[in-house]
This record gives sequence, C-alpha cells and structure tokens, in this order.
Amino acid sequence: MKKVVLSGKFLNSKINGIPRYAMEVVKHMDPLAEGMDIEICYPTDLAADKIPDLKNIKPVPFGKNGKGWDILCGEKYARRKNALYVNLASRGGLYKNSIVCLHDIRPLTWDLQHGKKTNQFLLDKLNFWLVAHNSKKIVTISEFCRQEIAEYYHLNASDIAVAPEGAEHLNAIVCSEKMLEKGEFYFSIGSMAPHKNFEWVVRTAKNNPQCKFLIAGGIDPKIWNYKADFSETQNVTFLGYISDEEMKWYMQHAKALLFPSFYEGFGIPPLEALALGTPVIASDIPVLREVFGDTIHYANPMDYHVNLDKLLQESVEPADRVLEKETWENAAKFWLEVIKQNA
Repeated sequence: MKKVVLSGKFLNSKINGIPRYAMEVVKHMDPLAEGMDIEICYPTDLAADKIPDLKNIKPVPFGKNGKGWDILCGEKYARRKNALYVNLASRGGLYKNSIVCLHDIRPLTWDLQHGKKTNQFLLDKLNFWLVAHNSKKIVTISEFCRQEIAEYYHLNASDIAVAPEGAEHLNAIVCSEKMLEKGEFYFSIGSMAPHKNFEWVVRTAKNNPQCKFLIAGGIDPKIWNYKADFSETQNVTFLGYISDEEMKWYMQHAKALLFPSFYEGFGIPPLEALALGTPVIASDIPVLREVFGDTIHYANPMDYHVNLDKLLQESVEPADRVLEKETWENAAKFWLEVIKQNA
C-alpha cells in the first residue's frame, strides 16, 4: 500500500463538530494502523498541546497555518511524497489523488433556499466544487447527504461512501459532581445558526411555562451575518459556549435533549444523548429518521404548541441498534478499508 497523508488542519480548530469527527477517526484509526505507512501533516505553528499522541500514525509539521493550508501545504506535502491525501473535514483541493469526507453541502442547498447565505458562501461553493470534481473518492456521513451531493453535482450516488459517526468520546469526559442546575430542565446545544432553529425552543418554552429550558452554544460572526433575536422568556437560559464537561453534565441530567434543526448532515448531539441514556425530542426531518429511526421522539419544527411532557410519555425503541452501528471504532475501520481500496 502506498503512503497515506492525513490532513491535520483540523487540529488548529476548536474540537467540536467536524473537527471532533476528524480527531476521533484519527485517534481510533491509530491502533488499527500498525504496519501501515500513514502520516498526519499539520501546520508548523500548531501549539504543542494540540499535537495528538499517536503510536502508528506519524505526525509531520509542514507549512504555516492559513486559509489555503490544505492546498498550499497539505496537498503539496502529499504530492511530494506521492501519497494518497485524506481530508476528514470537508476541504477539497487540486490534488486528484485524494479522499475527502464532505459532511454536507448545506450552504448550497438549505441556506440558499432560505436566504441565509453565510459570509463565506463563495468559498464554500468553490471548495465543494473542488471536492466533487477533483477527489478520487468522496465520503459523507448519511444517506441523506449522499443523495443530496449526488443530485447537486450530477454524480452517481453509489460512488459516494457513507461513513459511521460515534459518541464514545463521552467516555473520556469526567464530569464534576458539582450541580450546575437545580430542578428539571430541557437542554439544547449547537451553534446559534438559522438552520439550528433555536427559535422553536424559545417559542415552545412560552407555551410550556411550567418547564425550564437551557440552550448552549454561540455563533461565529466571521461566518454568519446573523444575530439570534429572541424576545425574553423567563423560563429560557442561554448558557453560551460551554466545556465538554459541562455539556456532558447538562445532557446527562436533562429531562430530554431538544434538537429542532431544519437541516442536519447527521446529528451528533442526539447520538450523544442516547449514549448517555437521555431521551431526545428532535425535528421530524428525513436525515434524523434515517439515523435514529424510532429510538427518539419527533416534533414538527414549525409547531410551537408541542406538549413536551406528554410527548415524552410515548414509547420509543431501545437505542442499542443505533449505538452499536454508530461508533468511532466502526468509523475508523471503515476509513482504513476505504484507504486500502484507494491507496
């Protein structure tokens, strides 16, 4: 098998969302990669404490960090080594001997259809075009995304692979025994971006005054010209950005996770909640039905008159099937197989 170079650009990011996916895949791939020639190339100015401690995958610094690092540095290094380049974080480029995980194309579909273009729309459009036209292999994270990518770029859906996700990262998070919130509460987490639909939580809270609602997350002003304009609601608390330890505590102790998104590529928070034994009330959208089936409760993301307590009384299926399928170990095995087939 030829040399393989993984893009380590994600190591410079806050480890949540797509960077978390990339980090967990690399960490779980490492013990399975014995005897394989795999390197992870990262920017030279990466802080020492962000360089992962790996046994079989060799970390290699190359080039200063910047927006074009993957093309100017990561791909350059892979080309120099005549290696297969693997990007787990949706970044496309000019090097055709590459595999890219394109998590979703929301900026080109939902955002555009609903007049919610981001500040980096043109960059996203160019990047996704490069993925679609230059990659040796495209991987995504759900059947929904596979069909959407194939339809948008007129590709054969069977040529796009679907990788698992996981939630075992929660096992390494140790929570303080300190109580962060008293009494029962509903919990939501995510960026305050339009497609996350936190307006539903606030308006539903007004119709459920007997319940308490906590919302965690923020918004990146570099990406969105958008400010959540929610009128004051006494039973809603905005927590802002929280640590992984706090996230796990809130999710473990919540009456349920509320996940009212209009659009998702997969939906990690519901998977995390199921792993912790917390009920989930989520939007009734195709991708969540695909991933979670009847293991969670569903609500219309436009209906603000849902009786949450009553909805939670409805029976759901055990989450075992989902939790056995969607693991980082399975994701790592999947990626190693895709790499072997294409290296």
